[in-house]
Amino acid sequence: MAELKDRIVHEEELIHRRLGWMLAFQGFLFASYSKVFAGSLALDAKLAMVLPAVGLASALLTLSGVSAAYLSIGIERKKQQPQQVIDFGASGWAKYLGRLNAFGLPIILSIAWLYLLCS
Repeated sequence: MAELKDRIVHEEELIHRRLGWMLAFQGFLFASYSKVFAGSLALDAKLAMVLPAVGLASALLTLSGVSAAYLSIGIERKKQQPQQVIDFGASGWAKYLGRLNAFGLPIILSIAWLYLLCS
């Protein structure tokens, strides 16, 4: 059981790192994007297309990494408890609601960059 806990803690730490790096990177991209529209940077037209594309790709890659980590956690739990029933009670909802942030941030940023890319 301690091994399962160690694996889950490891995957959760990976999620935390992925989200942290994504948010830092996205901050730099949004700052650069705002400089393009303030006229402070040259190559406005090219940067106006490249920055949203890079931001979108970054957010989608982070989303795939977070998804992979949670799938890995689920697989490890299932190995330890093969007869586990999905719990949609209070504890089940707490687990899924707690994961909304990890999934929601990359999705929201993807939508924002997609909007900027298309406009």
